[in-house]
Amino acid sequence: MNKINRICVIPLFTNYGCLHQIRNSYNYPVTFEKVVFPPDGKFQLPTMPPEPVYDEALGEVKKKLNKRMIEARGYEPIHTEDHVNKMLKKDQFAIWRVDAPWLPRTQRLKGTKRGGGKGPIHHFETPVRGGRIVLEVGGYILEAEARAQLMPCLQRFPFPVEFVSEELLQRRREVDVKIKDQNENKFDWDTVIKYNMQVIEIVALTLLAMISSIEDHCKYKRRLELNFRLTFPFSVLHMILFNTFVICSTLYMVIGTYLFDLSGRRRSCKLGEISFQTKAFCCVGQFVSLVFALYFFYRHNRYCESGMYTLFALSEYSLILFNGLFHTTIYYEFQSRVLSLVTAALKANYYLLPMHDYIEKRGT
Repeated sequence: MNKINRICVIPLFTNYGCLHQIRNSYNYPVTFEKVVFPPDGKFQLPTMPPEPVYDEALGEVKKKLNKRMIEARGYEPIHTEDHVNKMLKKDQFAIWRVDAPWLPRTQRLKGTKRGGGKGPIHHFETPVRGGRIVLEVGGYILEAEARAQLMPCLQRFPFPVEFVSEELLQRRREVDVKIKDQNENKFDWDTVIKYNMQVIEIVALTLLAMISSIEDHCKYKRRLELNFRLTFPFSVLHMILFNTFVICSTLYMVIGTYLFDLSGRRRSCKLGEISFQTKAFCCVGQFVSLVFALYFFYRHNRYCESGMYTLFALSEYSLILFNGLFHTTIYYEFQSRVLSLVTAALKANYYLLPMHDYIEKRGT
């Protein structure tokens, strides 16, 4: 036996278990029995419109104002290479989960003179909330194949994005539920949102109507006794509720108006501008009513003049009316919106992936 044979044969007798039967294990093939396609039959991504679609029935018209180029619409540089549609194969589809770019952004050219209002429109943007689905690809496609198609598109987004699947979102939701169940701090964000300033002002206003301020005014008893109201010693509580209502309602109105302008919905259509002007008018009206109410209340307690408490009551009612008028602006925000509460499945049993990391509430 030569040296070469010893090198090849000795390991077979010195290492136990080296001779074994080779058994290959293969994964089961992936099937696509439960895949549901879009009911409209459109499998490819549509081209984004260059400008928003205006509805004349709702009074939405394109504005033409001097030096107000922020209101104009023009060419959008998004979706110009058609990369996703080229990668789609048979029985595969892709849909947008966000609106078309509608918020214009201005930028001045280099070397231009400052002043003269806003600069020309540079590009359009779409405000996208964090954790929302931007683009969805489905059909007869595997996760590895979809990842290979979408990974080149990740670098084109102006914000950080990631590739997710339905299984990954389900695992994340299970982790969130586990953290929520094992969390010892019950004062979480859900509790903060549930008991926000709007709820506090509503509760304070309700209790304010049930609790009277004082038994009499300037040593004169009330002529109309309201027996269903609570009187002294709850007069201090009436003052606390009134101050709580004024502070919470004013903060809610100011912050709501500021966020409405910051979100860009003011410039989206004519109704947005009307809603913003109404909100601003209500904020100013409530502030003026509050100033007059404090002034008349001071004159009433200081000098006990005739009619001052009546003027104070009118100012107080005016403050509440402006607060109620502010809440009616929700009509402009939900114009042309339809709320449907259904229990049956959608058309062709087609369900989109949730826009956020939480399960969509489809109504009960």
